[in-house]
Amino acid sequence: AKGCIQAVLLADPADTPPHTLVQERMGTSLFHHLAAAGLQPLTLSTQFRMHSRVARWPLAKFYDQPIRTPPACDTGLSPNALPTSSVLSIIHVYGFEDINMLSMFNYMEALLACSLAEHLLTQLLDTSVAITSPFSSQVKAIQHMLPPPHKHIVCPLEELEGSERDIVIVSLVRTTLELKPNFISSSTWMRHAITRPKRALIILGHLPTLCLDGVWGTYLADHSRDWLEWQPANNLLANTC
Repeated sequence: AKGCIQAVLLADPADTPPHTLVQERMGTSLFHHLAAAGLQPLTLSTQFRMHSRVARWPLAKFYDQPIRTPPACDTGLSPNALPTSSVLSIIHVYGFEDINMLSMFNYMEALLACSLAEHLLTQLLDTSVAITSPFSSQVKAIQHMLPPPHKHIVCPLEELEGSERDIVIVSLVRTTLELKPNFISSSTWMRHAITRPKRALIILGHLPTLCLDGVWGTYLADHSRDWLEWQPANNLLANTC
């Protein structure tokens, strides 16, 4: 800017969008342009937002240097208060994807997402909860199933960007990777989804399909001890290990 003596750019290096009018530079953020030009970024070494179990994988995957999580981030929510008894859970849902207006939904995942959310909202009164999905039809299906006071907790991921909730439930919908578009294979969408919760993350999906996905397969392999299976007949969550 004209007359500027000093400028400070605050950004997440793993989540800065392209910002240029030069065609050959499109795809690279201003942050990375400046770093490539020789400006040495100052990077925080500690994150204070997410529970350590939720934060461990994205911090190791998306950042070039170690970032620690202080013990204080792991307080305030007992895993025993959660229906999954864990702050990080990946639940296999045996359902089927359907198409509605060029978007996809999964009735069984929507049913479980509603059940989990209602349990959390009634048992943990001072806890913020969000349900999100990469598919607009799934967002609408879950909103339709929830009672009016709780409909506002369901939203597309874009509405959660730049903010967070104590607990986030992610419904991935897909039961096959053959049909396009396959939004779950977007590493950007995945990074945003798994870094929105502060205290607990619950992922709903079809594990055999997700294990074959280029983005989610590694995540699931590294969290195999956190796999659960939903048994809708008795509404129980069973450990798959």
